[in-house]
Amino acid sequence: MRGSIDRGQILQGKVGKLKNTVVALFVAASALFSLAQSPAETTPSVPRGTVDPDLLVDVYDAAKAWPGTTLLPDNHDLSRPRIIEVNMAGEIIWQYVIPSTLRQYTNPGFDVEPLLNNNVLFVLPRNGIYEIDRTGKVVWSHLDAKVSHDADRLPNGNTLYVYGAYDERDDAQVKEVNQKGETVWAWYARDHFNRPPFTDIYVEGWTHTNAVSRLANGNTLISLRNFDFVAEVDPSGTVVRTIGEGIFREQHDPVMLPNGNVLAADHATDPNRAVEIDPAFNRIVWQFATAAGRPVRDANRLPNGNTLITGSSGIVEVTPEKEVVWRLRLKTPLVGPEGATKGFYKAERISSPDAPAPTATPSPVPTPTGTATPAAATPAPSSNQIQLSAGWNLISVPGPQTDSSVSAVFAGAPGVTRVQTFQDGAWLFAGRTADGWGGALAQIIDGKAYWVSASEAATLSLRPKAADPLAPRPSYPLPQGMSMIGFTSSQATMPVDTYLSSLSGKWSTLYRYNPVLGWEMAKPGGLGFTGVELGRGYWIQLTESGTLAP
Repeated sequence: MRGSIDRGQILQGKVGKLKNTVVALFVAASALFSLAQSPAETTPSVPRGTVDPDLLVDVYDAAKAWPGTTLLPDNHDLSRPRIIEVNMAGEIIWQYVIPSTLRQYTNPGFDVEPLLNNNVLFVLPRNGIYEIDRTGKVVWSHLDAKVSHDADRLPNGNTLYVYGAYDERDDAQVKEVNQKGETVWAWYARDHFNRPPFTDIYVEGWTHTNAVSRLANGNTLISLRNFDFVAEVDPSGTVVRTIGEGIFREQHDPVMLPNGNVLAADHATDPNRAVEIDPAFNRIVWQFATAAGRPVRDANRLPNGNTLITGSSGIVEVTPEKEVVWRLRLKTPLVGPEGATKGFYKAERISSPDAPAPTATPSPVPTPTGTATPAAATPAPSSNQIQLSAGWNLISVPGPQTDSSVSAVFAGAPGVTRVQTFQDGAWLFAGRTADGWGGALAQIIDGKAYWVSASEAATLSLRPKAADPLAPRPSYPLPQGMSMIGFTSSQATMPVDTYLSSLSGKWSTLYRYNPVLGWEMAKPGGLGFTGVELGRGYWIQLTESGTLAP
């Protein structure tokens, strides 16, 4: 977390508050590790930001809110639209003011997204998409007068975006472009909905498509605002199902959750609300009506199970029990029609490295639909290298190392300051000190997973030991409950069920962590993410003890 709130206080406050065992154990270990360090080695205080006279945080429960910073487009002053990043106290720790030549393109609603490389991607409606670094330099752009509300950077480097502001029947509502700006995929609503009752609809466009996201199964989730539902389409463009009919009303920014449910901002209801539905039964499983300022256009599920909801005049974070634990608002709320054209549009919480473990809330995942192949991924994993992001990383080594000591494995990554793992019901940790490494964790073993805290992005170079064909196959006994496991294999990837075949009937959920997207789940039978990969670490939930025998 960047801001004026002390990280240690947040961590210690969580120990007695969070119900999830994994979170509590991780926090307790982190706090104990911090206490064991000398004053020079404790987690440094994070610089304060700048107080903005128009902004106010008037609710903040550090023990229950998910720590981090919040990135959002701020359009409450039309003469000075900007992108801001605020700490938990509401102080601005970074901002980018939209150039005067582009200020006319901030409506209807401009979208902002943090990228893995720490750059920022944003959309200027009816103008284009821009990627800037933290100095404000434009490093990539794609101009398109038919871009509107939403753009996402895909793992393969392509950019997926929508057009819904006064779209016509012959327009492409969704496009995917590569780094050269070439269209590599497009989707047209006319191919599927050019029929009653949809042909007679027209409210600020035919579909007013306002959001799109690429799913883990390779399909694409598209929000058709004027149709009051979300469509899931496969790579061929075929609609494999619609979601939310009879429930959603002018939904905004729907997202598929790891449990298979869909969370969206519903801003045609009174009052506006965030609503989570179970598509398998088309029923509401959770909702929260908010007075954050009409209209409400964004709802994001945070790693601890809280929900971040964005309205025109405020942003609130609420627990599953609907307690508001953080609120940022404009001191002068927007009233009436101006709320639709000014104020906040969307917000993204950038997680603090101090709290990487989530509150696990497993629930049934509906059977995937369609026959889509997975979307292109990041570069193939290597047995010799692991890519680390700044912050917390959940990793594993693919096999025995020539020297498995913590100091040897992380010798080439000076930005790594802390490593810890959960074994036999207890946390083991190691920390870098002025004299080397200290702590009870001494070895990095294949088949196990490790939390690694890095101050900057880095490439971890490994030195695998030559394989011994006569050596017995490794096995790893695991207790009932939660354990951390790694992927040890000569293959780059393997289906989840294949890798866990020795635990068949004994495991219920496998978790992996993405530093930006948060937590993803897999279930037996190929539900959720489908493959384990070199370099990644995993949490596994066992219903009874067993032995992992890769």
